[in-house]
Amino acid sequence: SARAAGGGTEPQGGDPGGRDSGTVVADPDPPIDPAAIEQELIQLGGVVIDQPSRRPSVRVRLMEIYSSGELTTVLRARAAQILSESYVTDDMTEACSWIDRAIDVDPGNDSFRMYKQNILSCPS
Repeated sequence: SARAAGGGTEPQGGDPGGRDSGTVVADPDPPIDPAAIEQELIQLGGVVIDQPSRRPSVRVRLMEIYSSGELTTVLRARAAQILSESYVTDDMTEACSWIDRAIDVDPGNDSFRMYKQNILSCPS
């Protein structure tokens, strides 16, 4: 029975989280540390190159960073550029799409344009 399992004290449809449990809910939006994100991007860039099997999970995190409205354009563009790198051996269309996003976010970064033209050879 539910009572034997320890769950029978709640009213039907009650709060399964327990209103009086004293649980502290974490701040859903902790402050962002740009230096920590920059270090994370360096680490993720290394994973993309050295550990191809981890690329799918790394892409998820890079997309989160890219999509964050709270980060600087430099960090968001760098995430897009690393995403581009992550697709080079799998899907050149995606690689070119992500470098274009990096350029859109940070149009003054000439290294992204050079990467697009000289390394990826994406269409203009």
